[in-house]
Amino acid sequence: MNIFRSITFIALIIVGTIIAHGTVHAATLSMKPKTSAVKVGTPLTVKLVLDSANQPVNSAEATITFQKKLLKFTKVATKESVFSLWAIKPFGSNKAGTVAFAAGKKNPGFKGRGAIIIRITFIPKKAGTANVKITKANVLANDGKGTNVLTKVSNTKVQIQ
Repeated sequence: MNIFRSITFIALIIVGTIIAHGTVHAATLSMKPKTSAVKVGTPLTVKLVLDSANQPVNSAEATITFQKKLLKFTKVATKESVFSLWAIKPFGSNKAGTVAFAAGKKNPGFKGRGAIIIRITFIPKKAGTANVKITKANVLANDGKGTNVLTKVSNTKVQIQ
């Protein structure tokens, strides 16, 4: 009976070790605030925030869409960005209803929570509910392979009065 318990215990340790080494590290991109209410004509700034708790990352790219009938893109700021290298400098298009960028950071990359990538400012044009969505994105691990570790995106909803 003791041998059976010992073998079971060792087997559980081996399986646990295999599972722990196979764990996929996750990163998330979130638009902040998640919801907001503003008046027509009042500037609205939203942040794109990176969380990468357990995995160092060294680059990110995204296309963010907005409802051009309700929101007018005015500027994008990178002053507080966790990234310092811009393969595609952030830009916005009111015609397309998009904001896009591709950015990087030198080794060892970034690992942590709540890192601002960009701030986007809009002017609400008319009353309604506008969504600002991350539609295409990648966050690459600083693992020498460029593994995409993005597992979740979170968008924002703006109630315009």
